[in-house]
Amino acid sequence: SDRNALEAALALAGDHDTVTVAALGGQAAREALQMARATGAQRAVCLEAPAGLDALGLTRVLQALVGRLGAVDLILMGADVLDSDTAQVASRLAAALGWHFVPGVCQASARPGWLGLVLAGEGAYHWLGADLPAVATVTRDCNRPRFAPAPAIIRVFTDPDAVETLTLADIELDPASLIPVTIQR
Repeated sequence: SDRNALEAALALAGDHDTVTVAALGGQAAREALQMARATGAQRAVCLEAPAGLDALGLTRVLQALVGRLGAVDLILMGADVLDSDTAQVASRLAAALGWHFVPGVCQASARPGWLGLVLAGEGAYHWLGADLPAVATVTRDCNRPRFAPAPAIIRVFTDPDAVETLTLADIELDPASLIPVTIQR
């Protein structure tokens, strides 16, 4: 559903707003970010962070990254997380930032300072208006993610500056503050 979140962001941004994509990790994250750039995102940031972060650690990293990026008023994340307990991150990030949190978005529209959302409920859809800034999760299959055109893929994958790389030091975060407080069994 990350691709669905990207598609929703691109549709909301239109020609006037900037879509920035971010990921934590190494080469696989960098390649996903390159594809997001080729698809239409204007900026991509790969943050080198230690592996094995729990939801609290990921939240702290993303909160610091949002502070570093500045001028962010909407964060869209995929709603589905299949490999860990990190489905908590979106709601924790909203709480840490003091922003509204909206889970399970199927459709969104925006105007300055405001977001109109359609959410899937049990047997029905619900409409919700929310002030910005906000963090929202986007459901899988809520839209049809666009494909990146081949020339854009080639351009992005051959541009060494297509993806910015940041470290924890760049976002002024101490690695000691990221020690997991939960243990996976």
